[in-house]
Amino acid sequence: MRINGVTFIESEVAKLSLDEFVAQNIDVFWKDISRERRKSRLVSVYNRIINNSNLGGGGD
Repeated sequence: MRINGVTFIESEVAKLSLDEFVAQNIDVFWKDISRERRKSRLVSVYNRIINNSNLGGGGD
């Protein structure tokens, strides 16, 4: 999934907890915005990927 110029691999994101995902990426992407906004954006990215993912689930 590509979001704001960054490609995230959904299967890899799904292996991480939210805290792990944020910790691994907060100092890597979007350095031109405040740390607080980066964290907010990363939380949104994580939730979007996890909520759209059928990995490990039965789906509809």
